[in-house]
Amino acid sequence: MTIPSYRAIENLIARYAELVDHGDFAGVGVLLADATFTGAAGSVTGRSAIEKLLRDNVIIYDDGTPRTKHVTTNIAIEVDEEAGTAVSRSYFTALQALPDLALQPIVSGRYEDRFERRDGKWRFAERRVLTDLVGDVSRHLRRSTADRSAVGRPDTMLDNVPPIVMRYFALDADHDVEAIVALFTEDATVTDEGETRRGIDAIRAWRTGPAAEYEYATTVTGSEDRGDRQFRVAARLVGNFPGGTADLNFDFTVESDHIRALKIAP
Repeated sequence: MTIPSYRAIENLIARYAELVDHGDFAGVGVLLADATFTGAAGSVTGRSAIEKLLRDNVIIYDDGTPRTKHVTTNIAIEVDEEAGTAVSRSYFTALQALPDLALQPIVSGRYEDRFERRDGKWRFAERRVLTDLVGDVSRHLRRSTADRSAVGRPDTMLDNVPPIVMRYFALDADHDVEAIVALFTEDATVTDEGETRRGIDAIRAWRTGPAAEYEYATTVTGSEDRGDRQFRVAARLVGNFPGGTADLNFDFTVESDHIRALKIAP
């Protein structure tokens, strides 16, 4: 019997959660063999790279599992039968329990997925993991990844800057261009690589152009309230741009609940 497309795609989504919770990262690699996977630790493509990413970043316990349950809800699937493609959006919440840790939710967010039908079978083409709410992930993710997942939390190292600044880094990690643009005043300026853009349209063009040229992960390393509604955030970017690593200062000027100016420089 042929499984309807919607059910076949739901099964792929469910299978991912099952494999991760079993600690079967090789199985996740097979499931996503033809896909690009993007999460807090970066973006990788292909079976071996995805398996390695998970092994390098997820903590495994003596029973061979991460002691988690990933609950996937709010699944919305759109299928183009003629083109053999589909997209889906869903929520996830990861629960964890250990002998010295009561059962609790540790992280929640969204999956944005693309699928392709090849040789009559649906497969993942892309999975993006977008983190919205972060609890105690210290028993689930190795430190560097946990730090990247926590960017934007009020109780992390950004406690001396306003929420609008924290929101910028959270949305940057999610590559949410329109939400980032909405953070700025109508006549805001952004200076990056020595070039200044003024106004919403110019900032949008920056985010979809030069700022999107490379893939990178951002780790916040410090923050400072400089007075007069000016705030500096220091961060390290690691990605596929020339040199691979950059230590940058993000200087924000805030007006009410919006960003009036942003300057990015070493």
